[in-house]
Amino acid sequence: ILFAAIPTVLNWHTPPLIDLPMIVFMGGTAWAAHMCLARAMKCADASVVIPFEFIRLPITAIAALIFLMRSLVSGPSSALRSFSLAPRN
Repeated sequence: ILFAAIPTVLNWHTPPLIDLPMIVFMGGTAWAAHMCLARAMKCADASVVIPFEFIRLPITAIAALIFLMRSLVSGPSSALRSFSLAPRN
């Protein structure tokens, strides 16, 4: 936690209110995914459930490639701008 806390404090920007629906949506879908995984582990053997958990990474990578293609086409600097540690103007 400390490793991530220091850069976060140094470069914190409060998200605008217009981002609130997306933040709530992301939190809700993350919660739903956790509940679905917990229910699946309760109903089935882990050896059946976990392979579906491992396929999540390639599916996420393909979805990111599709949805972020515009950012990749316009250049890596625009795609990675939000991950920079440099202060924003």
